[in-house]
Amino acid sequence: MRTSMASAMGCRLIVVAALAAVAGCGALQPPGGTIVRYEYKRPDGRAYVRVEKIEPDAPPNDPPAGLRPEQVRMALAGVREKAPILAADETVFGADELDELAPRIASALATAKPAEDVTFGVLGSHGLLGAHSPQTATTGRVFVRGGRLNVIFGLVQSSFDAIDIHGTTEQLVPGQRRTRVEQGWTLAAAAAQRVDGRGDWLAFDIASLVPSKERSAPAPAPARPLTAAPTADESRYQDMASRLRILDRLHADGLVSEEEYRERRRAILQSL
Repeated sequence: MRTSMASAMGCRLIVVAALAAVAGCGALQPPGGTIVRYEYKRPDGRAYVRVEKIEPDAPPNDPPAGLRPEQVRMALAGVREKAPILAADETVFGADELDELAPRIASALATAKPAEDVTFGVLGSHGLLGAHSPQTATTGRVFVRGGRLNVIFGLVQSSFDAIDIHGTTEQLVPGQRRTRVEQGWTLAAAAAQRVDGRGDWLAFDIASLVPSKERSAPAPAPARPLTAAPTADESRYQDMASRLRILDRLHADGLVSEEEYRERRRAILQSL
């Protein structure tokens, strides 16, 4: 994380380390029997997307959602962590994380039942050293309800080195409806609203998740009908008719005499 956010990172280390200290009691694991299936699990255990039973007392979700990977990616890519005053906000997901998560989350949502949520966990490197920065963990819970894509975050770029869980993300707690998992940060996205004012819970209007390349462009102006090029005879006729009209107007305006009018008109007709 950035140096300007060292205080917030310190809070995260304390929270995650505290969870790790009680790992033997299952504090890092979802309640027994909640996992329905894994949609995706990286072989090294450092990323997953799975379907879980909905949390107790939670209202049912919408039927299977037809969200496309591009829509899920658009939502996640816009999530930013609000920074302290005078510091820039920071995106939560890198391009590699979006590539890994978005298609799997969309696929899991397509088959999840109303009594099931989709959860995820992923490791990434976010810091001044880029790919060489310490690994951080981000987890979340995703579901669709009321035409909105809900994402409740559990951990956000929390130091993974503080957790001794055999190098996997599977035991990390995803977001929860009833309470925040981790404090010390607030999220925002231009296309989302915070639910109940919570900084860990964002809801995206699905209708607004339209990638820019798919937004309708202004309708092109109707093409002018094509007309056939005039033939030589037609061109000659138009030229002669134009000359006669001009001559008639000059005569009517008294600009040529009767004799000049008759002479010029005869010359034009003789050119046929």
